[in-house]
Amino acid sequence: MTQLFQTVTRNGCNVLKSVGLVQVTSLLVRLTLLVTGQRTIDSVHKVAAEEGIVKACVLIRVRPGQHYLVAKEIASFEGVKSAFAVVGNADVVASIEVPSMRALAALGTKIGNLAGVVISETLVTAEA
Repeated sequence: MTQLFQTVTRNGCNVLKSVGLVQVTSLLVRLTLLVTGQRTIDSVHKVAAEEGIVKACVLIRVRPGQHYLVAKEIASFEGVKSAFAVVGNADVVASIEVPSMRALAALGTKIGNLAGVVISETLVTAEA
């Protein structure tokens, strides 16, 4: 895949981003938090560690016809509060609550490795 780079300017800060899903997602979250004055990702992780719970939403794209099967399988995983098929950019959405960022990473990997899953994006809550 060809790497594309673009400079984004927000509040006088120039940021270089690449078109790799993980890099762009991470950068956009940090940039959004910077612009809106919300917590940084690092402080969200610190709060999660202190409270002993990490909440997240996972957006999942699946192969055609796999919506309900993938949603049902994900719903059975420990830490998944709910998983359901949707219409839009994602095909399945899962609500997650786990005890740590490490557990979230493990669950995200498990979801990403499922047959029928094309790509997933994990959105960690930034609760105040």
